[in-house]
Amino acid sequence: MAALARVLMPQPFPRTEFAGDAGHRRPLLRWCHLADRQNLDDPPTGACRDDICPRKAEVVEHDPKLAAYYRGISKHLDLLSLPAPGDRFTLVQVVGEGTYGEVYAARDKLTDRLVAVKIMENIADNVEEMEEEHRVLRDLCVHPNIPTYFGIFFQPAACREDDQVWFVMELCTGGSVTDLVQGLRKANTTLPERTIAYILRETMDALRFLHTHHCMHRDVKGHNILLTETGSVKLVDFGVSSHLDETMGKRNTSVGTPYWMAPEVSTPGPRVSKRGF
Repeated sequence: MAALARVLMPQPFPRTEFAGDAGHRRPLLRWCHLADRQNLDDPPTGACRDDICPRKAEVVEHDPKLAAYYRGISKHLDLLSLPAPGDRFTLVQVVGEGTYGEVYAARDKLTDRLVAVKIMENIADNVEEMEEEHRVLRDLCVHPNIPTYFGIFFQPAACREDDQVWFVMELCTGGSVTDLVQGLRKANTTLPERTIAYILRETMDALRFLHTHHCMHRDVKGHNILLTETGSVKLVDFGVSSHLDETMGKRNTSVGTPYWMAPEVSTPGPRVSKRGF
């Protein structure tokens, strides 16, 4: 138990890989094909770059009423200052669904790399979730267990209700942990305990980093833990995450996926701190 506890203990960031990491990644590389994912070439790597995430975006032209509408619904995100994706991205296939939108594998023509594009609609209804996801990815994507963030785009349509916000980030072609477990189950096998410990340790390290920055994920589940083809583990989907004003801050609301909730989160009682994840 002591050895397993050491494996699961979150490490400081930045950190160096421990000697066993390569051993845990090799079986993950063999098993990734069981997640029923199409081979989409190598996923992107590296930090956020200025040529990928423009700081001075071209303003999307709108009539004054529409401009006033969008400036009125978002307190923290100036939607009309965001660049339009135009024909820069070629959507290849749907690879998953986030809390508030579908996720596509796409080709970025500017860099000729494969990326993940999360497309969110119903902007007025989901603007708070969009703001939170953008804030987390923009500020915290430097952590190795959080996907690299390449930018946010505004896709106008003929009808305001059809306008979209696109989040572009690192593509994790290994699928989710849920996909992996289901694929292994069909093959009549299971994950070794130490591989499970490796996935948990990486996930816990991401959570520790979020909590250090006063951020609660609030929807940790197998579908939101993704794998890359190099065996890295990434925590995704920050649409229902929440920032706290202080280290021991709490939230009164209960959100997330019921089957994956801790009992103290889903049952009435005292408020839950960030330790409720």
